[in-house]
Amino acid sequence: MHKGRIVRRAYVEYQPNLQHPQEPIPFGVLAEENSNHERRVVIVGREPKSSVPGLSLDNLWGPFRASITDWIEILDRNVVAALAEIPDSESLVDQLAMQWNANVYIRQPETMELASQRDSLMRYAKRWYGSYVGEPFERRTVKRKPATKTSSSVHRRTAPLWLIREQGFEARA
Repeated sequence: MHKGRIVRRAYVEYQPNLQHPQEPIPFGVLAEENSNHERRVVIVGREPKSSVPGLSLDNLWGPFRASITDWIEILDRNVVAALAEIPDSESLVDQLAMQWNANVYIRQPETMELASQRDSLMRYAKRWYGSYVGEPFERRTVKRKPATKTSSSVHRRTAPLWLIREQGFEARA
């Protein structure tokens, strides 16, 4: 019998070239906790918002580009739809991992036993994100300096390469 909380967790990755695979790029974490007739699902990740080296986004357009740059929003919609369809006895993370199998994909989910009853699923997911991506989960705010004119050019601070986002869901049976 389990003493802690049971969670299904999976990592989200991006493979720029399916014909000639290279080292996948870590994007984030999807986690689900299903207990006491409540299902909690969280997504913690990063989305590229400009040319990130190694992503090969320059020649992509439309829905192909959006599947990479807006993957959290797309997965968010899939989670909402799945919450209505998947019975409590089945893992939402497992079902989504079967569907998300293209360039942006969900790795094989794993079961985790959480010792702490106090920490939220979101807090755990942020820690897993930090370990997986290699940098802590921090929402970055960009403070833009006012444009200054020097000769004929305008200098502005560049936008961040990644947008860091989180989403959380709770459903009662």
